[in-house]
Parts: sequence; structure tokens; C-alpha cells
Amino acid sequence: MSLIHQQLNSNRKNAQRGFTLIEVLVAVLLMSIGLLGVAAMQINGLRYHQGASTRAHTTALLGEMADRMRANRTGVQAGNYVFSTATALPADPDCLNNNCTPAQQATLDIREWRIKLAQLPNAAANVARNNATSVSTITITWNDLEAVGAVSQTAVVNVLL
Repeated sequence: MSLIHQQLNSNRKNAQRGFTLIEVLVAVLLMSIGLLGVAAMQINGLRYHQGASTRAHTTALLGEMADRMRANRTGVQAGNYVFSTATALPADPDCLNNNCTPAQQATLDIREWRIKLAQLPNAAANVARNNATSVSTITITWNDLEAVGAVSQTAVVNVLL
């Protein structure tokens, strides 16, 4: 009986060694899947952060142009703030060294604002004015990198002056 007992013990040890190796392989497989999931979440988090940052930058630019327009009501009422980014960037009127007219101040405001706008991905902007209602509409369009593929987004603000 001792010979049979030894063979049974020997078979159990061999079976346990193989079972332990399978457990290790399954654990490594599950850990790999988990790490891939963590990496995917990190990539998505970075992409969503970029989209949120772009939207925040766009909102700040809309507010900045509205404030520039409020500070130069004469230039707004004369239509000096009406522009589109499809046109060339205006020359610097050098308002730091000269006393600028409202039209020159508007040109400087548009120039400085468009330089900041260029930091957005494929951004385009325009300002339109409805003289009958005294409302100026500021529109910014950009490509949202958060979405799969580049999705065009638009932000608009109306300024009553």
C-alpha cells in the first residue's frame, strides 16, 4: 500500500504544479486586460480635457471681444468691428505711440484678438452688426478634437451696444 500511496501523492503534486501555472497565466491575462482598460481611460481623459480646454478658451475669447467692443462704443456704432477671419490680418495701427481714433482702436482690438484666436484648432470667427437693433453678433467656429474625427463646433454671443 505504501507504493500506491506514494504514486497518488506524486500524481497530486504534478497536478498541482500545472494548475498553479494555469492560475498564473490567467492572472497575467486579467492584469493585462485591466491595464489596457486603464490606459484607454487615461487617453480618453486627456482627449476630453483638451476639448474642455478649447471650449473654455473659446468662451474667454468671446467675452474678451465683447469687452473690447463695450470699451469702444463709437467704433462699434460706426461698424469698425465688423470682420471675418477670411480676410487678411489688419496692420498694427501703433496705438501705444499714437493717439488712436475709434476706428484705429477697433483695428488694434481685432488684430490682437485674432492672434489669440489662432491658438484654437482650425478656428474661424466673424463679427456681424445689425444696425437696426444695435446688436453685434460674435461667432467662433472651431474643430473639436474631443470627438471622434474633427467635429465642427460653434459658439455665439450677442452684444447690445
